[in-house]
Amino acid sequence: MAKKIHLANRSRGNRMFYDSLIKDIAICINVCDTRINRDLEHPSYRGIQRRKQEGAICQSNVSAIGFDTPAQMLPPSALNNIDDMLQEAKRRNLTGCNSRRQISDFIMLHTDLTDCHLCALNEMMSLN
Repeated sequence: MAKKIHLANRSRGNRMFYDSLIKDIAICINVCDTRINRDLEHPSYRGIQRRKQEGAICQSNVSAIGFDTPAQMLPPSALNNIDDMLQEAKRRNLTGCNSRRQISDFIMLHTDLTDCHLCALNEMMSLN
């Protein structure tokens, strides 16, 4: 098995982005995509340093919401490891399994994410 993908600590500062990314990974596993879309924009928290960046929706004087892509938020090595995980999911025949539990277990096996992080998938109850 490949090295675990470290996303848990990264998610602490921007759960909005990582919850959306986790959903994207789950969908990729279920529909057999073997490469994460590096250009797909996910909602993302903006702290004080990035609050006035173009396209950000200000919530207060210190925070805002904008959009970031996996390519902007993750190093290339992490993106490549996610691709490897998606290829492994295809080899394990998880395509179309429609099982939130199977997909969650698979993601936890390959990452340092826990059930707490994967609660983002609770909205996807159509995945069983």
